[in-house]
Parts: sequence; structure tokens; C-alpha cells
Amino acid sequence: MISCITGLCFFSCEESVQPDLQPPELEITYPYDQSVVSGIVTIVCSVTDNKKIEFAELWVDEEQIGDKIYTEPYFFLWDTRGYDNYSNHLIKVRVYDTFYNFSEQSIQLTVFN
Repeated sequence: MISCITGLCFFSCEESVQPDLQPPELEITYPYDQSVVSGIVTIVCSVTDNKKIEFAELWVDEEQIGDKIYTEPYFFLWDTRGYDNYSNHLIKVRVYDTFYNFSEQSIQLTVFN
């Protein structure tokens, strides 16, 4: 890139960064939607992106819980022991790429401890 201001020219070796408008792809692979779960549940995700994943996070009933996951494999541990038996819960995983595009997927789980 060359910039000229009143006869002075400046050269730059910087490459322009193209914006990434494509969100990551996400699939909750375990447990399956409408499953009955108990104890500490491992929630496993498959995540891909055309650039790079920044982090993934777990939401239970619209509340973000636990730590963000910054590296593969993308899985979360959800402790169901504090929830009522036969209670239904919306489990959502949200994943962001380095341009903060995001995708999310939800499943419904029933707790029975």
C-alpha cells in the first residue's frame, strides 16, 4: 500500500484484513435432544469455522454457566445434582469465531437423579 500526502510517499507492508462474515458451524453431538440425564453430564460439540474459533460457552435455561472453552475438544460438564427430578432444561451451546460471528444450538434435557 502506498500513501502520498503533499508530495511525501509512505509505503506500508501491511496486508488489508478481509472481514469474516461467516459464522462457525456447530452441532451438539451428545447428549441427544430430549434425553433423560443424571449426575454430571458431558455435553460434547463438533465445531468448525472457515478461520479460527475463539471460544465456546454453555448456557442452561438462558444462564451462561461454567468457563468458556478456548481449545478443542469442545465439551462441557454440567452438574445436574442441584436440579429437581423430572425438570426440563434448555441446554444451549454458543460458539464464537475470532471475528465474533457466532452460532448456537439448543437441546432439551430432562433431569432424573
